Amino acid sequence: MSNKDQKNSKALINRKRTLSRLIAIQSFYQFEFYNGEQPIELVKNDLIDNYVIEQEDSVKSFRKKIDLNLLETLLSGIQINLAEIDHEISGLLKDSWDLDTLPDVMLYILRFGSFELRYMKDVPLKVVIDEYVDIGASFFETKKVTFLNGILENLSRHYRSEEFEKVGTHKAKAVEIKPIATEEKPTKLDTKIKRAIAKLKKSLKK
Repeated sequence: MSNKDQKNSKALINRKRTLSRLIAIQSFYQFEFYNGEQPIELVKNDLIDNYVIEQEDSVKSFRKKIDLNLLETLLSGIQINLAEIDHEISGLLKDSWDLDTLPDVMLYILRFGSFELRYMKDVPLKVVIDEYVDIGASFFETKKVTFLNGILENLSRHYRSEEFEKVGTHKAKAVEIKPIATEEKPTKLDTKIKRAIAKLKKSLKK
């Protein structure tokens, strides 16, 4: 395989994993919105097989465009470990914030980011942070993205202290941390992923 083919293959995998994270966030949001009346498996499959990014688009399946193993891991893991994850996030919020006052989408981004940081240590720390900060940047202004980034970094320090120290060290406290300095630039979301984010954003506002 040529270097170009390897690069294209890697980009395709990254897009699949990003979209899987988006669908995981949307699936779990809808599952909780309806108080668990619909099984998470049904919610997930409906989203995958009847996904429409723009209203004028025809309904089509995203099953071949996502990493199903990642999606399954995220959804099953978040259900099993939700109470513990929420407890950890709560411990990093300042007095003026709690889980109930966080914007819904931010809470769901933090939940899945926290799960990956704690339980999916085969995924590099900076990849987890980059992915969820990129998603957050599509919903929020800079101040809130920095807030989100700070919590993810604090979770990284808590769950992966050795890896965190190798990636970068910081003097700031709590959620006022500056972004981690890395040698590689964060993966840029391509147009299709950005459109998927727009669809997710619209759904979460309903």
